[in-house]
Amino acid sequence: MSDRRNIDPEEAAEVTRRIGQAFDFAQDVIDDPSVLQQIPDGSTLRFGGVDVAGVHVRLTASRRSGIDQVWTARVTGCSGPEAPSSVPRGAHHLDLEAVETGDTAEAALEALASRFHRFGMAIRQ
Repeated sequence: MSDRRNIDPEEAAEVTRRIGQAFDFAQDVIDDPSVLQQIPDGSTLRFGGVDVAGVHVRLTASRRSGIDQVWTARVTGCSGPEAPSSVPRGAHHLDLEAVETGDTAEAALEALASRFHRFGMAIRQ
């Protein structure tokens, strides 16, 4: 007999969101296999994202498993009605090569998301 855990709607929504993020990451890797060259083998991954200038930027934080080191967050994909090539350039540009670090996955993802939020605020001025 199996012991089934009751999952409340909030937990179900979180599980669904995380599965969606994992599928988005897999699609990013299919679209651009070089994404995997940026992430050390055996890493633990956490996902995030930020919307800026009509682009949804998918972020991935990684930390090599079993090693006491910081998390590194980077862009692994983009989508939206505005193609990255049409994002404003010049004094303000969306740096898709940006990398941020943190002691936790959340801190690294937040640092990178903050960079993109600042970009969004700068192009609105």
